[in-house]
Amino acid sequence: MDGRELAVRFSYITNALGFWGSPKIGSVFMDFLVTKQNSDGIEKLLCSYPGLLTSLHAIAKKSGKPVFDPSVVEAYWIGNSLLDSFTQPDMVILAEELVKKRNDLSDADELSKQIPTGCFPHHSFHALFLRSPGFAGSYEASLQNMDNARISWGKVVEVLPEKLLVLSQTLKESNRKLSLSEPESKIVVCRRKLFPDITEGDRVALHWGFACVKLTQEQANNLQKYTLKTISAINALH
Repeated sequence: MDGRELAVRFSYITNALGFWGSPKIGSVFMDFLVTKQNSDGIEKLLCSYPGLLTSLHAIAKKSGKPVFDPSVVEAYWIGNSLLDSFTQPDMVILAEELVKKRNDLSDADELSKQIPTGCFPHHSFHALFLRSPGFAGSYEASLQNMDNARISWGKVVEVLPEKLLVLSQTLKESNRKLSLSEPESKIVVCRRKLFPDITEGDRVALHWGFACVKLTQEQANNLQKYTLKTISAINALH
């Protein structure tokens, strides 16, 4: 899959819900996913999101690949071996850049002292650490919102009209430690025009209750691996 398409599949729902961008941009993104037209315009829109672009640039620079290379985009949203060479100093620099782009220099100074060892420029770092209580965000930093914001994975149990019944884990917190529950039944939105051949047993990536993309077994394993690494790193702070 083209890197821009992969990025749009994950970015669509936050625009549609008005967390980043706007519902109008969400409509542009959906049109692109259906028609595959206006790739240059879509890339320009994606480049307007500083958090996404800063992380993609960091992965691209480290790997020597173009910013919208499919493997670079996959590394950020799903996870792959391109993340493994990132060090603690790399993550401190990246986190400071991310927070400064939100125009909060006081957060940047505080953040450099708190970056957990063992994190990567993976979306879970954004959803579970940078969006955790104490740092600015575009939505309330509650446990439920952190769970919705992270990219989760689910196994399709039943295909319904424009929805899926999936088995997926939920983010939990106890004594300031994060964990994932046993798989639970959940209903998620699925635009069938994006998944014409979705079937029972498929694995899908989920973002704010929206099915973004089908996952191979390797991709599902990587998404779980890097999410759990982020959770483990955050838990070590407490």
